[in-house]
Amino acid sequence: MSRKKILFVRNVNASWAIRDLEILKESFSLIDMNLKVKDYLSPFWLFNVLKSDTLFFWFASLNFLPLLILGKIFGKRIVTVSGGFDAAAAYSINYGAFTHSKLSQRLRKFFFRSSDKILCVSKANMAETIINSGCEGRKCELIYHGFEKVIEDSELGSWSNRENQVVMIAQCTKDTYYRKSVDDFIKLAHLMPDFKFILVGKVDPDLASFFDQTTPANFSYTGFLKFNGEEFKSLLLSSKFIIQMSFYESFGCAVIDGALYGCYPIASSNYSLFEVVEGIGQIYDHGNLMQLHQIISDLSNQNIDSGQIIERCLNRFPIESRIKRLNKSLNEV
Repeated sequence: MSRKKILFVRNVNASWAIRDLEILKESFSLIDMNLKVKDYLSPFWLFNVLKSDTLFFWFASLNFLPLLILGKIFGKRIVTVSGGFDAAAAYSINYGAFTHSKLSQRLRKFFFRSSDKILCVSKANMAETIINSGCEGRKCELIYHGFEKVIEDSELGSWSNRENQVVMIAQCTKDTYYRKSVDDFIKLAHLMPDFKFILVGKVDPDLASFFDQTTPANFSYTGFLKFNGEEFKSLLLSSKFIIQMSFYESFGCAVIDGALYGCYPIASSNYSLFEVVEGIGQIYDHGNLMQLHQIISDLSNQNIDSGQIIERCLNRFPIESRIKRLNKSLNEV
């Protein structure tokens, strides 16, 4: 029996997209298309659509519309993973597809409504997708991201041997500076001079200049570090806290990525972060830095079991669950 042919369409190299790519490769005949606009100049995108049974879109990006339309014309099944931006309408920070022009909103609604199945990564993401796109709720399916163990138990040092370091993993650009609450991260560094605050991720050169001139001595940034590479691993194994202060997240993989190295996870209460970190770490009210200050101060002096943090993450978001549910969903569509 021949395997179902899936065209896997993405425009990112993020860990969560690559993880799904590797999962689906095991069960289906997969064509990976990391699409750039210039790729439409070649006929290969047409051939890829025509020889596929199902189009799997990681994001409802408007750049994917030609593939979606061609797929619908030729009766292909359409599965779309609802990304944060695609379904969002965070007007207070002018973030999300549904804060854009009416034409852009209509096209995005067309994308979601044309999908045979929409995979959502959190309850918050699913609610936004239904409310903002107007798609049928029966088309939506909640499948959390899945994670696997990244270190051996023997690599975990004791909590007392970890440094008073607070790590945030986030790309810092002019678009993400406020959405990721990097401004609050720096304010917290001012409030807690006895702790080191380290931002991990690519930083816009202009913002790097701003950091160099204005931030306190206990704040630093690493720039890009290879995900799960040696520097990434070493930093997180030596730190006590991983923090996600975002105003908006559709899931918030970074806080779990840090917790898998035994860092204690703390996240803001906004959007999906409450459901992701609840039962694993601590939640604070977004913007309430004094509350966050108190949480970090109290926890830093406790005897935290880093192994239990990892165990809670793996029990809550096992990779096996995502593998099983993705395969089932793609087989059913």
